[in-house]
Amino acid sequence: MLQYCKELKAQRPFLGLVTQDSEGHPYKLLILGRGENASYQEDDRAIIFEIHFGSGLISTTSMRRWDSGTRLSTAGKTRIADRVANCFRAKGIGDVTTI
Repeated sequence: MLQYCKELKAQRPFLGLVTQDSEGHPYKLLILGRGENASYQEDDRAIIFEIHFGSGLISTTSMRRWDSGTRLSTAGKTRIADRVANCFRAKGIGDVTTI
């Protein structure tokens, strides 16, 4: 999984969503496969975690470590889930559930 994360970070051109939060912090989101996983990047860190795009489900329990090996904090999981939920809503998914 770590190698795949590195490959996604190096992808040019990036095929996912490149955006920023309300404070101007940039991040990238790429829905993988059939919408069951997502790759999220901010700064030089990346993580792959479970989602179900079609039903608006985001799994924070699958968010464990950044690609650097650093453990993801509860605040970090919440920040990522909030940003991903905003992206889901922008794509027309009204009900987003975080577990």
